[in-house]
Amino acid sequence: MTPRRLIAVALLAVAFGGCGGDGLCDRLAGTDFRSEEAISAILGPEGVEPSHEFVEFDAAEAFWTYSDVVEVGEWECGGDRVSLLDGRFEADLLDEDGRLVLDRDGTRYLQEG
Repeated sequence: MTPRRLIAVALLAVAFGGCGGDGLCDRLAGTDFRSEEAISAILGPEGVEPSHEFVEFDAAEAFWTYSDVVEVGEWECGGDRVSLLDGRFEADLLDEDGRLVLDRDGTRYLQEG
């Protein structure tokens, strides 16, 4: 393949969902995820209770909810890797039978809905 053709193919890959190889990154905006396990804790009426973490994506921002905290910030995705909040939350982006999954060093967040 000629260098000119390689550049054209690379540009087309980026334009049509190349960030995740098969457009996984393009599918993130508008999705919500919940940790598979209760990995945080909140203060409830009975004292400390286990809770799930949540990650939500809109077109420009991500919301990471853990314990009694919600962090909001920009997100980016490339090469099947998601990073948000200046790298404080990073995870691999997977497709499991059409359902997106975030894998953060073995902690899995499953797409809701």
